[in-house]
Amino acid sequence: MSGEFRYTVMMSVYSRVDCGELKAAVDSMLAQTLPPAEFVIVKDGPLTPELDAVIDGYCKEHPQLFKLCPLSENQGLGAAYAEGTKLCGCEYIAIMDSDDYSLPERCMTEAEYFSAHPETDIVGSSIMEFIGTPNNFVSYRKMPETHEECVKFAHSRCPSAHPSTMLKKSALLKAGGYRSCHFAEDYDLYVRMLMAGCRFYNFQKPLVYVRASENFYGRRGGIAYLKKMSRCKINFYKMGFYSLYDLIKGLAVHTAVCLMPNGVRSFIYKKLLRRNKKEISS
Repeated sequence: MSGEFRYTVMMSVYSRVDCGELKAAVDSMLAQTLPPAEFVIVKDGPLTPELDAVIDGYCKEHPQLFKLCPLSENQGLGAAYAEGTKLCGCEYIAIMDSDDYSLPERCMTEAEYFSAHPETDIVGSSIMEFIGTPNNFVSYRKMPETHEECVKFAHSRCPSAHPSTMLKKSALLKAGGYRSCHFAEDYDLYVRMLMAGCRFYNFQKPLVYVRASENFYGRRGGIAYLKKMSRCKINFYKMGFYSLYDLIKGLAVHTAVCLMPNGVRSFIYKKLLRRNKKEISS
């Protein structure tokens, strides 16, 4: 691969992020075997003094690398990334969540795929999910691999794990960029990218470890979450991506999952939508 491959890391931080988790996330990107050309951090609303101190420390240590995008109030992930995209000076943008961990070879692996397959617009991977520390792995989320598999998968679920992705800025803007769509900013973007003709690929090897909090499954239930996801799916139907069958099936499944007890919902996510450590090692 050419040594001229350049990419921007883009990360959004808000006031509830843990300082230690933020440091681990940033450090994992600074330790990439293919280092980033720039690092854009969006401050999604006022942060705590401790978080500001952590970010300021990185800016002082790497003054030519970091770019800050401070927002006057918390606007959510979609709006934050829409603003951050404006500061990204590279064609390739590596997304990184502020509490996750990227393996050192992540960006090199994704960059090599782009170099070998220039027609591709977004590259991601399957992910490991952990609680506490990255070595406390609890589950594995397998993503569809080929573009055709991603298209099929997207008619029911999000086709790429957002914190694992590297994408072309030109493709992102072609699809309309990030926009506010609470709980589904990534899914909303990927459907619009697919409809714009963008091509997807996901490595089956996990390149990112994603933090799964103890209340992960609880947040995916309730009337408020159901309403937001229902609006998202109805919008996919209006856009012409979902068929009527896709819409009815999606609404039925989400209604059932959101209204069931947390224990049952947790079982479904862990046993049906994830693979555990024993299954992976076997």
